[in-house]
Amino acid sequence: MRAGASQKIPARAIIVIALFLILAFSFVCFVSYNLVSPLFASRHFSPPATNVTAGPPVWRPKLTGIPFPDTPAAGKFRGASFSVAHAVYSDKKLSLRDGSGNDSRYFVINLNLSGDALPGVSYDLSSSGTTGLPDVKMNWHENGSQTTTSRLFAGGYALKLKFGNRNKNNIPAKIYLCLPDDQKSYVAGTLNVVIRKEKDSTASAEN
Repeated sequence: MRAGASQKIPARAIIVIALFLILAFSFVCFVSYNLVSPLFASRHFSPPATNVTAGPPVWRPKLTGIPFPDTPAAGKFRGASFSVAHAVYSDKKLSLRDGSGNDSRYFVINLNLSGDALPGVSYDLSSSGTTGLPDVKMNWHENGSQTTTSRLFAGGYALKLKFGNRNKNNIPAKIYLCLPDDQKSYVAGTLNVVIRKEKDSTASAEN
């Protein structure tokens, strides 16, 4: 070959080199995508963590996994708005009352425990229709009558109840109670319970 003469690269070699470059570029792109895309996806598309909250109190057939509302105990009593004005524990029963006299309405839960045994006690009962659960009673007055009308539930309701630490005659509590009546009565929230001596009949919880 003469000096200074240009050397031609065979067409086959050019094709091989081109294919190699294409494959190399494709490999680099594939590796880069698999390394970068998970970071991008986790940064931009992962759903934010959320805390489970009870939200506004409502009637629920079951209370599994439902936390207590952090609002003062309130709800519905036979279709009418209900808020706990007085919470009393006496004669082994918890009475939650709204109103007074012939205009009073109240839930009574028979826990069959002494007041000294309440601190730290909790219940988590789902609606199951079984018997042997604490009795729950609704008491009210029809059209202002002096006679009390009652309805007893020995099961079939949903109840979550938790007592805190006692401070003299007061004990904080949280409740979520849903009854299976046609009006879907319920009460839920926080409350302060006054513990009365059983022997003090004038201040005992209403039956």
